[in-house]
Amino acid sequence: MAVWIRTEGIDGRDPPELPGLEQQDGEWRLRADHYQQIVEDVTGVDLADGLSAGEMKTVQTRLEGCIETYKREGDCICTEFSRYEYVDSISTVHELARFFRVLVATRVENLDAT
Repeated sequence: MAVWIRTEGIDGRDPPELPGLEQQDGEWRLRADHYQQIVEDVTGVDLADGLSAGEMKTVQTRLEGCIETYKREGDCICTEFSRYEYVDSISTVHELARFFRVLVATRVENLDAT
């Protein structure tokens, strides 16, 4: 299973540093199964079912909210790193949120272009 975005037209952006992320043929491809559990735990969204535009935005905002909670309080569900094989630091959560932020922005840009 892969969640993907086209990086075409996103000048100057480096892809997030995430295990399971590949950059190929003008796309970023993320192995969503690496992040299924943390996304579901933090956001309530199941990546296995495919994502609507609303679910993409939900994932983005709830991951970013978790990061903000961590900054304020020093702890939150997204820092229970022992539960997740591919998430070992808050910077990984930040990069995952950045992936979804670009995913949402790209989808909006593509809608505006039509």
